Amino acid sequence: MKCLLINPDYPQKHSLLFPVPPLGMALIAAVMEQNGVDVWIEDQFASGISNQELADNVTRLHPDLLGFSCLTPSINHAIDLARLIRSKGFSGKILMGNIHPSLFAEELLKSEACDFIVRGEGEETVKELLLALRGNSRFEDIQGLSFKTPRGEIVHNPSRDQIQNLTSCPIPPGIYLPLTLSLCAHASSLRFGFTYPNITRMP
Repeated sequence: MKCLLINPDYPQKHSLLFPVPPLGMALIAAVMEQNGVDVWIEDQFASGISNQELADNVTRLHPDLLGFSCLTPSINHAIDLARLIRSKGFSGKILMGNIHPSLFAEELLKSEACDFIVRGEGEETVKELLLALRGNSRFEDIQGLSFKTPRGEIVHNPSRDQIQNLTSCPIPPGIYLPLTLSLCAHASSLRFGFTYPNITRMP
């Protein structure tokens, strides 16, 4: 299984907004990798890649799963991008998570921009979703997951408790985010007078 995780761009630019490493997405990538998925991250906010070029990259990579990390300022951009990718023939599944999808799962599933919503912390939910996508479990049994059935019914499974033992989570290598880390270090140096150590690999 192959997956592309996308941190979508923000349509409204501001001088105080600059790329910071999407560590939550990198952690999800590490969980996926541990469970046999070939995974890439496209930090569109950092790279500045256009929707058209990103959609073309999806066609070239041909992933089975797309994942979007969405805050409210980027949600409309993410929806437009997901629809563009669909229009180019993408037939895999689309997953959305982070704060906005967690709060507005019903609306997003009704919009048909995605197939699944991961509500709240996603590490365990994504792990179980991968099993279900491989046919080894049922979507209905995954806590923290919202989805639409083949009949069009929207299902919100019970919420998942927060992770109590954070040491159980894998440490994502910085190789997932080299551009973001470099830009973050550069921006921080210019604005605040400090730099990030060891930006090529996270500790």
